[in-house]
Order: sequence, then C-alpha cells, then structure tokens
Amino acid sequence: MNPRKINSHLIETAIDGQRRASILNVDLSNPEEIRRLKWDLLKKANDVCPGFQLHDEMKPVLNDLFNWCVMLPARLDPHKGLWLWGNIGTGKSTMLEILRQFCYDVRPKDIDGNHYSFRITSVNDVCRDFMDNNYKGVQTYITSNRQAFDDLGTEPSRLNYYGTTVNVMEYVLLGRYERRHESFTHVTTNLSPKQIREVYGERVYDRAKEMFNFVEMAGATFRG
Repeated sequence: MNPRKINSHLIETAIDGQRRASILNVDLSNPEEIRRLKWDLLKKANDVCPGFQLHDEMKPVLNDLFNWCVMLPARLDPHKGLWLWGNIGTGKSTMLEILRQFCYDVRPKDIDGNHYSFRITSVNDVCRDFMDNNYKGVQTYITSNRQAFDDLGTEPSRLNYYGTTVNVMEYVLLGRYERRHESFTHVTTNLSPKQIREVYGERVYDRAKEMFNFVEMAGATFRG
C-alpha cells in the first residue's frame, strides 16, 4: 500500500478523534464514557420506538452501529454509508431513524457548524418525482450531502422516459457514487449484497462495495 495513503488515513483518523472529543466533550477511550453514550443510544431508541426490545442476537449489530455513529475505528468504516438489509419486519427503517437522531447528537458537525443529519426518502417517492419531472425531478437525491433511501428494491424496476426504459434507482445510486467522497448514502432494503447485481446491474454492485457498510438485520423485531 502507498505510504502516503496510510499516513493520510492516520492523520484523518487523528483529526476525527480530536473533533469528536471537542463535539462530545468526552474521552472516547474511557469505558465509562462509552457506557454512558450507549445508554443515550438506548434512550433514543425508546424515544423513536416505545417499548424498544434489544434481543441478544441484535446486540453485536447495535454495538457495530454505535461505533459507526461515534466514529470509533471498528468493524464498520465510519466514512462509508449504511446498507441495512434483512427480511421484512426486522425494524430496518426504525433503526435508521434511531441512528439519524443519535448521529445528530454525537457525530462531528460539518465545516459550517451544521449537525450531522440526513433525509430519509421512500424509493417510491423518488420514482414518483421522476415520473412527474423526469431526470430533473431526482437531481436533489443525487446532489444532497446526506441521503437515505428507504425500502430500496420495492420500487418499479423500469419506468418509461420517451420510449426508453429507465431503472431510476440505478441512475440515482450511480450518480451518488460519483459524489461518494463528499456525501453519505444510506439504504434500507430486503436485498442482500449479492442481490444488488440482479436488480441494479454489475456497475451498481461493484460501486456499492465502496459506498456502503453492509449490515444484516436478522432475528426478532425490537419493536415492542
């Protein structure tokens, strides 16, 4: 590996650590502070989902997501978005909302002082905007700094544009790939990573690995 890339990554990680300490006013190397923040995450989960139940099989997943939120170096890359996938009823959309609210409190602000947040949009709404205004209707979903797409894979696979069939979400995801270094993309879906190729083609499948952390949501729902 190029030593410059390694040094660049170390410098970026160090800067992230300084910014996190400044924003949170905590020592993330202190287990007590980590424990307190995890309790804050669980409180946020109960605010979003009253009666939230954390089953044993979901504890490792939530721990990974916590580390991602506070940008601790661990299994998930904090500089990539989240691809939350699993069967119907496992609480993917609810978890995304929990993470959105928790990240608002704990992720570093941007250079303009804005809190970390992201818009969550149903993929069917994206397709509806395409039908109403064609390509112009979906540009905001490509250019926004932080965007989440809910229920990816449930939208119409092909829409007609002047006699040409268009896979709208394939187009949007490829557009967001071009902006991957300055923007975050998140997804909830029933599609496993292997199924991306079948629905959106080889190009999206290949680029998704650069854009996302793949997190499987399995087991019983945590909704009370």
